Amino acid sequence: MHRTFVLGLAVFLVLAASAIISQAQLSSDAEAAKAANAGFYAALSARNVEALDRVWDHDGQVFNIFGVSKAPMVGWEAVKSGYEDLFNRFPELSVSMADPSIRQDAASAVVVGVETQRVRLPSGEVASGLLPATNVFVKRNGHWLMVHHHSSRPPQ
Repeated sequence: MHRTFVLGLAVFLVLAASAIISQAQLSSDAEAAKAANAGFYAALSARNVEALDRVWDHDGQVFNIFGVSKAPMVGWEAVKSGYEDLFNRFPELSVSMADPSIRQDAASAVVVGVETQRVRLPSGEVASGLLPATNVFVKRNGHWLMVHHHSSRPPQ
């Protein structure tokens, strides 16, 4: 009886420790995904294609849809070209997501929030807006990389 109790207690402790470690890893991954999301907005606001290159995955299955897009951009080269066009249209650009909500597991993270955008138009006029957005990341070799970005203009 004593041996069965000790064995059961040992199994319980191992499972409890494993659950605590798993929860700590998920919490750490959530912070890392949140940092990757912030890195995306920092690269975007800096109008830095090289920094975006480090944030995005480069396989053919990445997607981007801007608030004014008529169709999704598919594949890294199309996404990169879309950002280069965006940077050419706006001499100044500032985009952030102040309070992202993150749902994540060990291999993927979905980030949802509202982007605050501020742009300077070529005319010198400044425009700003709030756009709902979704960002999706996958974990590759210990790093969170973006595979999808979608921002939308809210109805008028």
